Amino acid sequence: MPVEVHESGMVSYTGEDGVALFRLITLRSALRLQAKTGMKMCRVSAVACAKRLGFKGRTAAQLLADLEKKHPELAQR
Repeated sequence: MPVEVHESGMVSYTGEDGVALFRLITLRSALRLQAKTGMKMCRVSAVACAKRLGFKGRTAAQLLADLEKKHPELAQR
């Protein structure tokens, strides 16, 4: 299982699947921030990163919608 919850409440993402999941969760957070406020989490915009990964859209909101449509399991996180 790529996600492990420890007794202390800490969460670990392990293995290739866990790393990919963590990247998608981080990208979703960055797109939400950019769509709501226009702020960027780092020097590279989340829009550029999402497009590089193959998501469709021109704005952060459109890319966020496409990401959540393709990965509905992220809505639980």
